Amino acid sequence: MTLPTLPNWIRMCVHSSLTRLHQHRSPKYESIPIKSIQANSHRILIILTTASFYPQIRCIQLRNSTHGISTAYILFNLISATEHFAILFALLVNSGGDVFIHEPPTTGDWLNLYQLFAVWMGCLVLFCQAIHSLHTNPRRKLILLTIYIQYLCISILPEVIDAITTPEETRKQRPPTGERNWLIGLFLSAHAMTVLPLSAVLRIAGFIDQSRLILRRRREQPSVLSLTGLACQAVVFALVSGLWVLRVQQPVPRMPMRKPVDWMYWYHVIGWPVVDDAVYALGQWVLFWYAVCWRSRGDARDEAVHSGETDDLLGEDEGHGYGGNGTS
Repeated sequence: MTLPTLPNWIRMCVHSSLTRLHQHRSPKYESIPIKSIQANSHRILIILTTASFYPQIRCIQLRNSTHGISTAYILFNLISATEHFAILFALLVNSGGDVFIHEPPTTGDWLNLYQLFAVWMGCLVLFCQAIHSLHTNPRRKLILLTIYIQYLCISILPEVIDAITTPEETRKQRPPTGERNWLIGLFLSAHAMTVLPLSAVLRIAGFIDQSRLILRRRREQPSVLSLTGLACQAVVFALVSGLWVLRVQQPVPRMPMRKPVDWMYWYHVIGWPVVDDAVYALGQWVLFWYAVCWRSRGDARDEAVHSGETDDLLGEDEGHGYGGNGTS
């Protein structure tokens, strides 16, 4: 028994579709549009990330106060954002190509750096507003500045010194060689294995402190914590976290991911922006939820108090109407 042959028009359509699919998969045809789409998506993410900080910055600017915002929450988010930028900048300038950086660096690599720079600048503006705020205690201002300056001395300052003191010919060697290779490796290893996880823990501690402040404050006390800013950042950073997986080169062969040590290695090598941005998005969502619940419960308490006062007044009127003590 022979199978019936397909009509010519079906065979021609299938052949045409396969030909077009092969052409689109060919680097000759796909390199330009794919790179253009990726670059445009990166630019959109940078714009969204920058805009997500505006509501909170605007609220603080209008009131010149940080009432209702934990300074630990601001400082720890700034340290984490600075750490992300410092690591990717060191990789971009000195690496010879890895999961984050192409060799030579592409437009997408630089846009990834601009993305982290936008987060760093947004957190830095909030930190400067907290320092400048009339609400912040002078002693606390000094403590905040001291902590962050000390952190800059082990993160950004070494990279600035390296960029100033290293000759251009030596800096162009990718990957670096000799003593400079050893120093850069020591810097990246120390940050990836110690400072980076610690900054993630500090960020979680900042969220906990901010949530405690939300639940502890009374409704009549003023607060400049922006619900719009929390909601926007929860959405934007969840999107950024998910897209980070597509913005880096997966190692070959792929990691087995069967043991806890495999997950730890994945976090240190490739997963830190994914995890940390996801934690930030989740933290902002939890703070938003706490703040909304706190506001709704405050409204309910106000209604209950108002209703109780009305009942008391009605009871007094009834007592006076029935002879003053409620008995006839």
